[in-house]
Amino acid sequence: MYLPPVLAQVAVLVVVTWQVVTSAVGGAVVCGVALIPLALVAGWRSWQLSLGLRVS
Repeated sequence: MYLPPVLAQVAVLVVVTWQVVTSAVGGAVVCGVALIPLALVAGWRSWQLSLGLRVS
């Protein structure tokens, strides 16, 4: 399944935002903060895909 880079980035941001909100409600913000680097990597990768670069 191919997801356009912009949609993939939006999906990642939605998931990370949801995780931060739910973990903040539970008092475990650390879990949400730990996902921020993953979101950055996903955003960087989607940007690469939008440029047509191939990184193995």
